[in-house]
Amino acid sequence: MRKQQLFRWLFVSCLVIGFVAFLFPARVAADTISSQTDGLVPNFDGYFGAAVATPTGQAWNNITFNWIAPGPSPAAFGTLFVLTQEYLGTPAALSSATAGFLAASTGISGGMYDFAPGVTLLSSTTYWFYSNGEIPDSGIMGSGAGDVYYAPTGSDNFLLFHGFGAEDFSLQGTRVPEPATISLLGVGIALAALKRKKAS
Repeated sequence: MRKQQLFRWLFVSCLVIGFVAFLFPARVAADTISSQTDGLVPNFDGYFGAAVATPTGQAWNNITFNWIAPGPSPAAFGTLFVLTQEYLGTPAALSSATAGFLAASTGISGGMYDFAPGVTLLSSTTYWFYSNGEIPDSGIMGSGAGDVYYAPTGSDNFLLFHGFGAEDFSLQGTRVPEPATISLLGVGIALAALKRKKAS
C-alpha cells in the first residue's frame, strides 16, 4: 500500500513540475536569433519593415527586437507588429486584425521592443516585422544591399524594394525547452524529493 502511494505521489509530482515548467519557463540569457549589423548608410525618414528567417533549432520566446541606430545603439519607434505573412498595407492600418498577425510589442525598454513572454517564434520560419512609428532621418543604419519594406508616410502602403538596402536590426529571445527536457527535469526533481523523503 505504501509503495502504491509513493508511486502515485511520484507520478503526480512529475505532472505538476512539468506543467509548472511549461507555463513558467526559467528566464535565461537571451540568444541572438537573427541580426543585420553591417549597415554603413543612415536611413531617411519613414516607416520600415523587415522579413526575418529564423535559423533551425528550437523555438524562442521572451522576444525582443530593435533597429540599430548610429553608434551603434538599439532603437525602437512606435509599435512593432510581427506577422506570419507579407504585408503591403499602410503603417497606420496595422492592428491585431491584420492578416497573419502574430503579436504586437507591449512597450519599449532600453531602445528595444518588448513582447509578451509567451510570444513564440518557431525555427526555420520567416516572419515579417513592421513598425507603425515613423523613424526619423538618420535614426537607424542600413546597408547598400538587401531588401527592405518602406513606406514614406503612415498613409502610404509598404513596398518591398529589392536591393535597396536592408535596415540593421537585432532579434533576440530565449530558447523554449523541448517537452522531453521538461519531463526529464520533472522526473529528476521528483526522484530527488522521493529520496529525501525516504531518508527522513
